[in-house]
Amino acid sequence: MSTRDDVKEDLATVYPRLTQPDLEHVVSLLNRAPATDSGKSIATALKPVLPEVAARLDTLSADEVTEYLRVLRGAGTVTLQSWTDPNGPGPGIEQITTFIDETGG
Repeated sequence: MSTRDDVKEDLATVYPRLTQPDLEHVVSLLNRAPATDSGKSIATALKPVLPEVAARLDTLSADEVTEYLRVLRGAGTVTLQSWTDPNGPGPGIEQITTFIDETGG
């Protein structure tokens, strides 16, 4: 399974329960994460909102963490741009996984 597949699998699990403010918080954390982070500090920061993602980061190599966070950041950013009604549902998970497949995150 590729790192992109890991992100898609995790998003399919966690995305349905996320609110727009939750996703904004996640993207903000990802944007502030140091490029050299081994994943430990960002995993700790994400744990309250995305415990499944935090657990996944703990199992990945440093290179895989970097790729996972890059794909997650891209998917999160595009999802926020597509989320037109802050009180309504976000775009469907299919739209997010298609973005990851077509662009690599």
